[in-house]
Amino acid sequence: MTLEDVKKKISSFDSMKNFPISDLVDCARWFGDYLAQGRRQEALSTSQIRNVFGEVKKMQMGRFDRRKFKLLEPRLAYVAGKNRGKTIDLKEVLVECITRTNDQHDFGVFADFFEAILAYHREAESKKSKIKEE
Repeated sequence: MTLEDVKKKISSFDSMKNFPISDLVDCARWFGDYLAQGRRQEALSTSQIRNVFGEVKKMQMGRFDRRKFKLLEPRLAYVAGKNRGKTIDLKEVLVECITRTNDQHDFGVFADFFEAILAYHREAESKKSKIKEE
């Protein structure tokens, strides 16, 4: 799988709720590992991803607000600029998802996908640090 494959897979659906769970998990697994390895750019830390994920978790506690949710796009752009582009791949993938999030159900799938990316990223970071210790 490649970054382009992940983006194409997401863009092939008009709505996040149409993203089959097996594809969602496969894409999240590959992408989380990709972000941890830093294949195209410097690897992302979990805290860099969690900064944005925290906003999503806050949104989950309330009702879906499309306007507020759409404002994640400029926040991702800001974070990408602040981190000298290290988060640009995360931004590109999440913006693909944001454009396909139209209601509460879509938002739930988006949040699950983001959480899965974070989980697989953390797992990949752990494996990487174990290798360094040996």
